Amino acid sequence: LWPEAAGPRLSRMGETSAILGALDAPQRIVLHLAAADRIRARLPDLAGSRASAAAARCVRHLCLARHVVAAEAAIEEHAALAEAHPDAWGDAVRALVAAGSSPGATLFAARVHAAAGRSAEALSLLARLLRARPGEAIRSAIRLQAAAAYVNAGDARRALPRIDRALASS
Repeated sequence: LWPEAAGPRLSRMGETSAILGALDAPQRIVLHLAAADRIRARLPDLAGSRASAAAARCVRHLCLARHVVAAEAAIEEHAALAEAHPDAWGDAVRALVAAGSSPGATLFAARVHAAAGRSAEALSLLARLLRARPGEAIRSAIRLQAAAAYVNAGDARRALPRIDRALASS
């Protein structure tokens, strides 16, 4: 650790998980919230892929601090960045789903995975959502997203029935 004006800074990021593992839960939550606040303060100065990566890190820290409602609000605020640069959002949306996000946020996570070329991960999330028996409105959105993920994966044969079913229910 190196002392700095803003607080101690790690000299090697590889030590992060060992240090976090040694702290108790309340201390980890405080650190994750502080990290999210620092990232949010810097976001207005960033653009493009750098802004997207920073927003994704902010969401991940909010999830790790168990502030799922704030994390879901952040994904709504930064959805355009996630759609434009989905590769930076993998860890953030995994943390969001692991934290117990809403069906809408889990659908967002599946969209991000599909857009980043992780169709199998997207389809796994979508299948889990359907098994939970959500309302009809979100079921149609899940089916359309599953069709898109199948198309992205190059499997149009599996996409067509999902499109037909979504259209029949709307």
